[in-house]
Amino acid sequence: SISVAVATFFTFEPIANRDQAVNKLKEDLNNLPVLGTINIAPEGVNGGLSFPRDLQNHVAQAFRDAFGFDVFLNFAVEDSTRSPYLSLLIRKKDKALADGLDHSLDWSNCGEAIDAEAWHNSTANSDLIVLDCRNTYESNLGSFYNAIPLATETFRESWSKLDSLLNDQCRDQPIFMFCTGGIRCIKAGAYLKQCLGFADVRRLDGGIVAYERWLAHDAPPQTQSRFSGENFVFDRRSLPPSSSSVISTTSDNSND
Repeated sequence: SISVAVATFFTFEPIANRDQAVNKLKEDLNNLPVLGTINIAPEGVNGGLSFPRDLQNHVAQAFRDAFGFDVFLNFAVEDSTRSPYLSLLIRKKDKALADGLDHSLDWSNCGEAIDAEAWHNSTANSDLIVLDCRNTYESNLGSFYNAIPLATETFRESWSKLDSLLNDQCRDQPIFMFCTGGIRCIKAGAYLKQCLGFADVRRLDGGIVAYERWLAHDAPPQTQSRFSGENFVFDRRSLPPSSSSVISTTSDNSND
């Protein structure tokens, strides 16, 4: 069997001609062993793909040709005997991640992205406010120690939850936040800064996926993970047990 890697991705860059981007991606990817979903919206792109690792450069170039900019591939699984996807779906959407907001925010003003090592070292302090921006099901499966779950069913519920959770907090208080792959924290971070007035917002760059990759490959020996439980990544599909602690979901890549 062919070994495949699985990556999530998103970028908030305007896409003027979505029809052209869809057609170009279909032309470049449809006849290859590339499976997954690519959502293309005016505000950007979001999705997840599986493909043999030797096609990584081809996939990256296909994105570059279709969109005119690079799309970072955030690898959640690097070596699996089976894809979590059944087909390749390339589609237009109103938003890269549906949020329920009646107006768009500046997604580039969303707080500081901190890498996995800095996150690991910073969140050792139990007095910090660390927000889990995933839904209740995901949070119950696993989370960072001392994290506060938003306790949502869908991402659209995040705004009222953030309002109530942070209502009494000083606006200079540092707020740390994380999600599966990073996209939900882009929007939640923008809301904290632009709507709630928080000055110091820090996001785990690449989400739990990047943190677990750092632990596996780059962390000092004997480093103890601050994440307890399992990370839920690909919806309604499953990967072999050998694919580490990743469970299947696409919450960061859905429109919920």
